[in-house]
Amino acid sequence: HYTYSDILFLREKIMEIEDEKIRNFLFLGLLSIIIGSGNVKRDGGVLKIIKRRNIPPVRILLKNRLRRMYKDLKERNPLHGEIKAEARLGDARNLSVKNDFFDICITSPPYLNWVDYTKVYALELSLLLNSGREISRLRKKTLRSHIGAKKIKKISPISERLFRTMEILRENPDPKKRPEIVEGYFSDIYLSLKSIYASLRDNGIAVIVIGNSCMPSLTIDSDLIMAELSEDIGFDVEKIMVANVRWCDVHGIKKERPVRESILILSK
Repeated sequence: HYTYSDILFLREKIMEIEDEKIRNFLFLGLLSIIIGSGNVKRDGGVLKIIKRRNIPPVRILLKNRLRRMYKDLKERNPLHGEIKAEARLGDARNLSVKNDFFDICITSPPYLNWVDYTKVYALELSLLLNSGREISRLRKKTLRSHIGAKKIKKISPISERLFRTMEILRENPDPKKRPEIVEGYFSDIYLSLKSIYASLRDNGIAVIVIGNSCMPSLTIDSDLIMAELSEDIGFDVEKIMVANVRWCDVHGIKKERPVRESILILSK
C-alpha cells in the first residue's frame, strides 16, 4: 500500500514537469520499476503475489533505474547517415503509414495463448490511464487472442489448415478456450498481414516471429496457418525457421508434446 502511494506521489510530481522529453523519460523510469518495487511478479499470463524481503524504497529504485537509463543514452551508438527513429501509437491491423513505405518489417504479434495483456500489465496501465473504464476500452481494442476483446466484422481468410483446425475445435470444444477466439485471432492476424503487405515496397521483406499453441484436442500450428494466410494476401513464403521448441504446459496434456516457435521470412 505504502509503495503504491509513493509511486502515485512520484507520478504526480513527474507530471508537473513542463519539458515533455524530461517528463516522459522520468515517467518511463517509474513505469519500469513498478513490478520490482512490491510483492508482485509476472508469471506467464498472470500476476502472482510473492514474498520479497529487503526491497529498497521506491525513490532509491527509481534513482538507480534512471541512472542506468541515462548511461544507456550516453553510450548508445548513433544511427548512421540520415536514418531517423520514430515511435508511433497505432494498430497493426490498420497501419497509419503510406503504401509502399518500408523496405523491411520485423515483428512478433501476440501469440494465441489466451493471455489478456491488459491484466498482466494492469499495474503499469493504472499509471498510464485514468480509470478502469479506460482499461476496459483498451482491452476491447486489443488483438483478439483472449476473452474480452471486442468482436469486429468477421472475415474469412483463406487457409485450408485453419479450416481443418476450426472443424476439430468445434467437434471437441473447450469451454475455457472457445473456438471463436481462435477464429477472431487469425482474422486479426490476416488484417495485420494485409496492412504489412500494403506498407512494404516491391521486393520488401517481412520477418515474423510466431509461436504455436497447444490445446487438449490438438496443437494449433500458427506458423503454418500464417504462411497460408500470407500467400493468400500475395506474399511469397521464402522460409520457415524453427527458432525454439517448448513443451506443452496446459493441464491435461502430456509433457512430451512439443510446440514450435518459428520465424517466417516473407517477400512481397
